[in-house]
Amino acid sequence: MKTLKTIILLFALSVSLVNCDKDDDDTATGNVSQGTMTAKIDGTDFSNSHNVGQATLAQLPSHNNIVIQASNSDGKSINIIINNYTGTGTYEINSSGLNPNTAVYTETDISNPANTQIWQSPYQNSPIGTVKITVETDDNLQGEFSFKAKNATDNSEKNITEGFFNLSKQTT
Repeated sequence: MKTLKTIILLFALSVSLVNCDKDDDDTATGNVSQGTMTAKIDGTDFSNSHNVGQATLAQLPSHNNIVIQASNSDGKSINIIINNYTGTGTYEINSSGLNPNTAVYTETDISNPANTQIWQSPYQNSPIGTVKITVETDDNLQGEFSFKAKNATDNSEKNITEGFFNLSKQTT
């Protein structure tokens, strides 16, 4: 009887180990689940409200643009625009060229929307952040980002780090 219990225990253990296989894509998205964007804003955690985020690929005759956006119920949002999008790879957030790649962090005062604060990037003539697209499928976009942004009203700055997204993608 002890041998039978040992065999059953070993079988159960082996089944549980097989089912705990780690998904290789987790490292590319910072372990964020589908429909999620996370980041640190000056060291404070940001996460979008469940499935309040998307990546929209706007295909125009001369070039492709992609908008990656997410917001939460606290009125905070992150919007990233990549112009001349060509697929997976790293894109600089900078002010070079006619259509620079941009990123915006917004804190909307829900009780007084006129008091909304916006931090934009780029705000100087050099690269100030990056967006790395690691996975693209017909209906999903995954990657990571970081950038520094400046508020034009009071010149305060925000440092957005450890940004990851795993968002549904739609094409327009």
